[in-house]
Amino acid sequence: MNLNRTIAPEIKPLLPDYLSADNLPLPYSRLKPVTMDMPNGTILTLIEDYQSELIRLEVIVSAGIAHQSKPLQAQICAQLLKEGAKNIQGDAIAETFDYHGAYISAGALPDYTVISMVVLRHHFDKVFPVFFLMITEPDFPRKSFNRIIEERRQEFVINREKHPWEARRQMMNKIYGNDHPYGGLITEDDFRTLSVESLEKFHDGHYFKQGVRVVLTGNYSKHITDTIISTLGSHKLVNDPFPVKPEKVLQNEFTGSFHLHHPDSVQTALRYGCKTITMNHADFIPLQITVNLLGGYFGSRLNQNLREDKGYTYGIGAGIIPMKYSSVFTIGAEVDSSKSKEAIAAIDEELVRLANTPPEIPELQQALTYLAGSFLRSIDGAFSLADRIKTASDFDLDHKFYINYLNSLKTITPELISQMTKKYLDPKQMVVVSVGK
Repeated sequence: MNLNRTIAPEIKPLLPDYLSADNLPLPYSRLKPVTMDMPNGTILTLIEDYQSELIRLEVIVSAGIAHQSKPLQAQICAQLLKEGAKNIQGDAIAETFDYHGAYISAGALPDYTVISMVVLRHHFDKVFPVFFLMITEPDFPRKSFNRIIEERRQEFVINREKHPWEARRQMMNKIYGNDHPYGGLITEDDFRTLSVESLEKFHDGHYFKQGVRVVLTGNYSKHITDTIISTLGSHKLVNDPFPVKPEKVLQNEFTGSFHLHHPDSVQTALRYGCKTITMNHADFIPLQITVNLLGGYFGSRLNQNLREDKGYTYGIGAGIIPMKYSSVFTIGAEVDSSKSKEAIAAIDEELVRLANTPPEIPELQQALTYLAGSFLRSIDGAFSLADRIKTASDFDLDHKFYINYLNSLKTITPELISQMTKKYLDPKQMVVVSVGK
């Protein structure tokens, strides 16, 4: 049989015929996890996978960048957790985790800090006591603090020379302004002025307060859940002495262009975007689909225009960065420095065209089929599934959000795509940051 490779295969939807919030067909039924309130009010989410020998335990605390009173508090506090705890030094912590093959990570996000442990189920009892101690009673040894601060300072200096990194940082600053933690610019001096005492204060005031969440994924037993309930689920919670004032997020009204000149650059990094709605807004799902059609995959409009047709870039992408109090619509690309103005104009033209002319059905169906397949991949495996569930819970949403998303992939119309573009993606409201020649 000779294949005609000039004819694309037929595009077929990947979604089940029937979806509802109460009767979820496989493989979507697992999007509805088991949750329970532990004695101190902390929520425990359980996602089982009895075919695996691994367990992942995640502790999500309201100790993100938005909660810090000084730059770098949240990031450095999270990084120092493994460096020492009450009655146990950092070397002993590392040896315990390494000997039992446990992987530990901790990182601060805009609104949360996530501390996670991945370990074989039969080693859980060996490593969990150390994990619990390093979260609840960290030591913040001064020697480790000085080393990590210097490493992060050097990393910061190097990253500032990377155009895409600096362009994203500047875009967030121009969108939100210096007064809000989503947009505040870290400086090199911030690494010199941070103190161990400020980390201790941040940890004591934020790590165990109302809003703590615990997610347990994998091949867990009743013994393991009971252990978590009697420790993390019974640990005393504190009041938040530094409440976040999210209304600041709406005060900055900068639009227009900002350029950082690097005369020797061959490429210019572009970041183009604006504030937009959060995941719990009624329009978020159709807007997300719209943004993906615009620039969310290789066959998208922006990629076809700026890469395939005009040759301005090797790749361009669009997406939404969801955060608790605001989201960011963003387009990113590294373009030929001699064509940066033309690239920006081409992006503007695509937004205007999509707002005024609904996409044709074949183009829309191609995007929807890609999104359906991408969603299936994103819940393939317990850990990936847990990430999806955790993302929804960040915004006080549950599995119904994803049911609405899947139903939208079946029901969205070309006209609604244009409405979302016109309503939320006005080129006149965009911030354009370029770093390069």
